[in-house]
Amino acid sequence: MPIASKLMSRKLATKKISKLSSRYHQEKAREICNRLINGESLRQICGGPNAPASRSTVFRWLVVSEEFRNLYRAARAIQADLLLEEILEIADQTNQDWILKAKDRNGGESVTFNAEHVQRAKLRIDARKWLIIRLASTKYASDTVPANTQSSPPEDYRPESYRVEWLDETSDF
Repeated sequence: MPIASKLMSRKLATKKISKLSSRYHQEKAREICNRLINGESLRQICGGPNAPASRSTVFRWLVVSEEFRNLYRAARAIQADLLLEEILEIADQTNQDWILKAKDRNGGESVTFNAEHVQRAKLRIDARKWLIIRLASTKYASDTVPANTQSSPPEDYRPESYRVEWLDETSDF
């Protein structure tokens, strides 16, 4: 058999396998959605050796299967709700906010604020908030601008118009 025909038969075989593996399977779809609900990312679900489907297959199913789109949307909404509960747990966990230090000269123990733990908790909360907005933007999106967002002053802003009235020209201040 010539090399060209071997290559063509391999290409056809590969095409058939990829078409077979990309067909919608309800059991695999349910497994993917259950694992999403349990906190796994799509990358983790589709990246392992026993993956129910590849990520490209999942994206293909989202396009061709209305049933899967509905399951997937519901799974992501539940995942967002569970992340919201995690945020509350992280915020309420204060047992590591203070560190008990060794005894001082007088034999008393000192307590120190653990800024690193608090900053890490803030980072964990912010990451979950970001993800929640992406997973369920219509449900959890805020109309307000985040506090750390830089914005320009309004067009009609004039610093001189905000002068304190009780200060006059003769004031020493």
